[in-house]
Amino acid sequence: MYLPKSLLSLLALTATTTSALAVPGSTKPGLVKDRQAVIATMRSGDNCSGSSGNVPWANGCYPVPGPRRSVTTYHVPSTGCAVRTWSGTNCQGSSVVVGGFPGACWNVLYGSISVHC
Repeated sequence: MYLPKSLLSLLALTATTTSALAVPGSTKPGLVKDRQAVIATMRSGDNCSGSSGNVPWANGCYPVPGPRRSVTTYHVPSTGCAVRTWSGTNCQGSSVVVGGFPGACWNVLYGSISVHC
């Protein structure tokens, strides 16, 4: 079957955003080595204020511990990792790709974060 290159790219992108669920803090195959341990910091308030929690640098889905309204990402462009926030607590529903500027604050209400490297 022939598929246009643009469709293949879309299928590849879709496949990368539906990674298997992981237990936060667990070691899974695909853990990215030789990089800092935290790829993002979750914040309870707007503009990266309020209480925080860290997202590890490991492939997986990480439900957030309570409502989160903003996130700071670190070194995402240089790693090839994709960080995506999701409306649902199981990396399903509406999503937004965050990153692109190390240390930037992204204001978005979310229930889980996925990391794919």
